[in-house]
Amino acid sequence: MTDTAVTQQNGISSLAIASFVIGSIALFTVLQTALLSLVLGIVGLILGFIALYRVKTHRLQGRGIAWTGVIFSVVALSIPVAIMLVF
Repeated sequence: MTDTAVTQQNGISSLAIASFVIGSIALFTVLQTALLSLVLGIVGLILGFIALYRVKTHRLQGRGIAWTGVIFSVVALSIPVAIMLVF
């Protein structure tokens, strides 16, 4: 059985790593470009939840990395929205 979301057999989920990286980039770009931050935040959030599902069902590692990606993505989404609501 092959799974494209696995870096090694029963290793760390590559979707979790992708969610972490994209969420981090979204968080760092939040003050430069709000639109890019929103797009990357949504992508990171979706990848994070898919990674959490796959970590649970396929018994992979990377649950903490996936949650960190989800949290970074939520923060990256909430800051531009809050700025838009205030101004």
